[in-house]
Amino acid sequence: MGPAASVKQQKANILGWKLESANSLTVLYGAKPTLAIRPMAFYMADSKISYQDARLDYQQASRCEAYTIVGADALTMLAVDDSGVVRAAVYYPFETTHPNDLASLRGVLQSDDVFRLHFRNHFCAVFHPRLTLVPQRLFDADHLNAYFNLLLTENSMEYGHVPIPEMDCVAVFANRMEEQELCKQLSSRPTVPHLGPALLRAAQYTAPRDASSVFLNVRNRTAQVAVFDRQMLLFYNVMQFESGEDLVYYILLLYDQFRLNALKSPLIIAGNVASDDEALQQLRNYIAHVSFAVAPEKLQFPEVSPAVPEHFFFELISLRHFGR
Repeated sequence: MGPAASVKQQKANILGWKLESANSLTVLYGAKPTLAIRPMAFYMADSKISYQDARLDYQQASRCEAYTIVGADALTMLAVDDSGVVRAAVYYPFETTHPNDLASLRGVLQSDDVFRLHFRNHFCAVFHPRLTLVPQRLFDADHLNAYFNLLLTENSMEYGHVPIPEMDCVAVFANRMEEQELCKQLSSRPTVPHLGPALLRAAQYTAPRDASSVFLNVRNRTAQVAVFDRQMLLFYNVMQFESGEDLVYYILLLYDQFRLNALKSPLIIAGNVASDDEALQQLRNYIAHVSFAVAPEKLQFPEVSPAVPEHFFFELISLRHFGR
């Protein structure tokens, strides 16, 4: 087996799985195989969504609020009128082989007509995977960069932090200055927040009050994962992955490490995962309760074909509800 296979073997050993080959994994309960995982991809990660109501012109835009999340991995946007009707929905994933290259992001901002409209308010946030949570009692606001010294080699980073008192922690993040500047060109406010705190609050909102649960948000090839015990945050992590297979490994590993009961602890999913995605079907073979996240606010999405999947835009509704 090559290096990739040996990594899979390590993951398999942790959970007591038997690795049959580099491309096939079987989860065993005793001697009976119950789940076979094969190479897969989140095909929806490569799909673009660009919906704009034909009536959304400069006049109507002035009566709407827009929400945009800027990142090197993807650009997402919603425009919502006062009645809660979605007038525009945009999802553009970008190649992540060169994460420092923002040419694709700039290209969409310049070419998509919806970004030329002037909305009544335009709330923007940045997403960068460099986000960590620090317990409140250990937080040092004077040395934010110290939390990333071992991870970051880039000099053009802007550090920030946001207290999350209901989770007894502080979100510390590092954003690239170029992304910050692009965001400020759209935003109605002088400061640009990181998506993380708003998404975490929305994830807590979706978590059941009487059980443990896992929340997963997929943004192109980046996953944000949180584990809750009756809405109390136990764990949060941001990981980048290459295939749906990697993500299935990771979710099952979390269930094992936190000793979660796969029959009782639900998996709640948001982001660009299609309802018929192969990886989602594999997770449902193992976890009894898998569902798409219900947003903290019900918006009226357009009745078009193919339908605009609401859970794709969970992070934007999180920004609208918790991040303003």
